[in-house]
Amino acid sequence: MEIERNASAVSAKQPAFVVVEAGASPGGEPIGHLFIGTIRSSPVLYFGSLNHCGTEQRIAVFYNRALRDRSDHHLTVMPSTSAQPNTPPGEDEGFKLS
Repeated sequence: MEIERNASAVSAKQPAFVVVEAGASPGGEPIGHLFIGTIRSSPVLYFGSLNHCGTEQRIAVFYNRALRDRSDHHLTVMPSTSAQPNTPPGEDEGFKLS
């Protein structure tokens, strides 16, 4: 996956970033989007959704608190704590971004 600034975003109601398949052609169909977190008391940097394996997953992005050295992932992407359609409890798994 790659994250790109959303050139079409002209207001705060539009996602600031889009998620695309790595190596996809410019202007290709995004597989997700991210909004910038705005609640100062929250550790969430970004939130949005990702279409992975055919289902939409709501996600939240945090700093990786287990960061030990430069080779560790800097950000952690986790399922959002908000209710997600068609996802039984306990079946979500997180993944990490460098």
